[in-house]
Amino acid sequence: IFLFNYKEFLNTKVINNSPVIWIFLLLYINVLIGITYTDSTWVWIELHLGKYAKFIYASMLILILIKHRRLQAIALKAFVLGMFFVLISTWLNIWFLLPWSRSQVIGWGQNHYVYGDHITQNIIMAFFSVLSIHLIRESANRYRKIFWLICSIFSILSITHLSQGKTGALVLFAGLSSYLFFTYGFKKFIPLGGLLVIFSLLLISTSTQLDNRIHQAKLELNTFEKNEKTSIGHRIFNATTTIELIKARPIFGHGTGGYHTAICDFIKIKSDTKCDFYNWHPHNQYLFFAADHGLIGFLTYLGLIFALYLTAVRSPNKNGKLLLSTLATILAVDSLFNSPFYSSRESEFFAYMIALLVSMCYVSDKEHWI
Repeated sequence: IFLFNYKEFLNTKVINNSPVIWIFLLLYINVLIGITYTDSTWVWIELHLGKYAKFIYASMLILILIKHRRLQAIALKAFVLGMFFVLISTWLNIWFLLPWSRSQVIGWGQNHYVYGDHITQNIIMAFFSVLSIHLIRESANRYRKIFWLICSIFSILSITHLSQGKTGALVLFAGLSSYLFFTYGFKKFIPLGGLLVIFSLLLISTSTQLDNRIHQAKLELNTFEKNEKTSIGHRIFNATTTIELIKARPIFGHGTGGYHTAICDFIKIKSDTKCDFYNWHPHNQYLFFAADHGLIGFLTYLGLIFALYLTAVRSPNKNGKLLLSTLATILAVDSLFNSPFYSSRESEFFAYMIALLVSMCYVSDKEHWI
């Protein structure tokens, strides 16, 4: 707050030229307007106001960090140090029952995670894996290259070999694909993409966890109509039901928090199923905004994804460009299976990392780096 001078920032090119700031604000305006016509209770409305307030925080952070370039480097280093702790703890979890471990299991082949849950940790670790690979390319010192190579290997294996989640492996593949595409262009991406597929098959062949996840996904996909409580069955059921919810009010939606109460009217409740099993969120951020805020909310959220890519492509900062485009891809894919800006820990990561990388995109390459 002390670093934020609104008079200075209102006159800068950043607030005028940055589409990310404006779309963050538009998303929160959707939330505020949605209060006026929602049938939801104040409990749900208040929850949405708090969770999506990170759009405002992220906008302010962009305006602060853009003028304090040393803070950008400090923030990125702080993220890296935090990921070191998580990564080391995850691997130590194989042999030691660490007090701060959330999974509280030991042994190879178990589901190890330290931060939040395995989905959240794997999403963040996927981005860290790409960051480590980028630092291999950017480091001039041979020993630093070796260090970041080790970090990238162990972070990737923590997702593929030490976790039971499926989302982490998907966003990891998406993030690596995005990084290769924006680094080398379309022509070189084709052969490199083929190598990435081969690398992915190698990981599958050496990981019992990953192989089991694929077979489990196939089973859940084939039986989703009979079993709606599996991971994939739950998501498909939520998606199809939420689409019906959207059709009822396609333009403006059901208002802020409207999904949580309206969804119960669209669910064919089974004798052994309660509505609160489905009404927390639809496991899809696109559909979530569409249900609450209609086509306007849906298009605004799509606009955020587009604005991230646009900011990255326009950036003169190679580091910011490659990392922001990677983060945008991870967010876009994750939003198909989760509600990242509604989930507390995921929203913290995406909102604040977006703020950091967007601010970096307005700084030249030679200004600073990790």
